[in-house]
Amino acid sequence: MPAVHVRNVSEEAVARLKQRAADNGRSYEAELRIVIEEAALAPTARKRRQIDWPPPPPVSYSGPIDRDLFYPDEYDDE
Repeated sequence: MPAVHVRNVSEEAVARLKQRAADNGRSYEAELRIVIEEAALAPTARKRRQIDWPPPPPVSYSGPIDRDLFYPDEYDDE
């Protein structure tokens, strides 16, 4: 199995990963393996199925139009 060496990781990130490992009952190294594998596999898990939805029905309205709904008068103080 290949080895990975990562430089310039902030002390805060290392501390949080160590705490995460402890919270999960794993070693720091085991936790790092899981984080790397999850990150590497995430794009394939995010693929979405294409669904061919039927087009929406046409919309028509023949009733009166209340223009105040579309163009409210902002100067009613007069």
